[in-house]
Order: sequence, then structure tokens, then C-alpha cells
Amino acid sequence: MAAKKSAAKKKTAAKKPVSTKAPTVAVKILGQLPALDSKLRAAFKASFADPQCESWGQKTQAEAVQKDAEKWISSMFGTLSKGPVSGYSARRLAFLCELVVALEDERARGQKNGDGVHGARTSSMAVASRIRKDLVARLTLVAGGNDALHQMLHSRAGKGQTPQHVRDSLTGLIDLANRWRKDAVLALLADDADLSDHRLSAAYDALENLARADLASEEEATPDGVDSAAVNRIEGRVLREMHHAATAFRLATENGERAPVLAPSASLKAALGESAAKA
Repeated sequence: MAAKKSAAKKKTAAKKPVSTKAPTVAVKILGQLPALDSKLRAAFKASFADPQCESWGQKTQAEAVQKDAEKWISSMFGTLSKGPVSGYSARRLAFLCELVVALEDERARGQKNGDGVHGARTSSMAVASRIRKDLVARLTLVAGGNDALHQMLHSRAGKGQTPQHVRDSLTGLIDLANRWRKDAVLALLADDADLSDHRLSAAYDALENLARADLASEEEATPDGVDSAAVNRIEGRVLREMHHAATAFRLATENGERAPVLAPSASLKAALGESAAKA
């Protein structure tokens, strides 16, 4: 009898759902900021070349950069929510959030859990799932009381939570949005529902991030405490954006605006202090 009870307990334990990681600060705040289109994202990226970013990323640890960046993001978002800061826009903050999301996932991809499996790209999944939900809501507004349009939407929305399900539904929703926006009447309704080019561009970007995660799933993990070249590149770009933000907020303060002082932690002072001065 004891053996049977033990087996029953093991079976019950095996059925427990796997806990999901709570959305990070960057993921949460990104959902409250303006969506970026591909041109603006490319313009922000062009501010600093990859070699410049890599050179800074090699001098720091990604974990420390991520922690400081999230603290800064919270502070900057709180300020921008109350009013504009000259020299720094909510769209630039959205770009920084995107970079931190990418850094989170790139770090996770290079690590292995207890079973020897690479970390999941949980942050990109969280962003993609949020964008899917937003697209469904806005397409529902466009469909109104038209049953045929609702059927089209229902067939593409999907409810699966795996990366493949999210990718498939995002692909279908983006295609449907583009088709409806080509119709003269539906285009007006889409504009009224704020189903904009910026939102679709953000959806495309989320889709590409999930696709890249699949292609990179077989990469070797890096040793503990060592950042990969890909991590260094994103890490350094986050640092460059942090330095850009600190400069803009300092100038705003000097001009009499209310803006917080964005001070780095001790571990990042060299990168955002001496290195920044030389740059």
C-alpha cells in the first residue's frame, strides 16, 4: 500500500504546471510606450556602430548592466509620464526597453538550466504575446458587427502559448491587418482604432525575434560569468543608450527642467564615467 501511495504522489507532482517567469520591468514599460517603426528603430541603432558597442560591452558584466538599465528605465518612465524632457523622447526610451529585452533573452540563451537545456527567450515571448493580444483587440474594433470579418479574425487569433503558436497567430494577424488596411472603408476604421504602421512594425519585429530564437536554439552555452560576443554587442549598445539618456537628462536639468540624475552603480561607473568622457 505504501508503494502505491508513493507512486500516486509522484504522479500528482508530475502534473503540476510549470511556473512562468513574471514580465520584467523592460517588458512591462515597453507595453506602455509608443510603438517604433522600422525606420526610426534603424535611425536609433545608427547612432552607434557595432564595434563601438562591443568595445564597451567587453568591459562590463551583462547582469550588472541589465540591473542598472531597469532602474533607469523606471525612473525615466516616471518622469516622461508627467511631461516631456527636452532632448529625450518616449520613443527613445522604447528603443532602450527593446534593447534590454534583447539582452535578457540573449543572456538566457547562453545559459543552461539543471537539465542542460538552454534558457527560453521568455522576454521576447512576453512582448510578442502582448502585441498579439493588442492586435486582436484592435482588429475586433475594426470588425464591428460584421460576422464575416470576425470569422477571419477568429481563424487567425489563436490561443496557444508556445513560441510556434504565437508566431503563427502573429503572422496571420499581421497579414489580416494589412489586407483590411487596403480596403477604403476598413482603412478608415483601422485608423480610428489606431491600427497604425508603427504597431504593425512592432509586431513584425516581435515575430523576427521569435524566429531568431528558433535558429539559435542549438548554440553552445557560454561558461558562467563570461558574456558571449552577441551579449557584449547588445550589452554595449544598452550602455551607449544609457550614456545618451544620462547626457540628455543632465542637459534638461541644466536648462531648468525637472529630471532625475541618472547615476550608475559602482560596477558601471568606469563604463559610464571615464569611458563616456573619452567618447
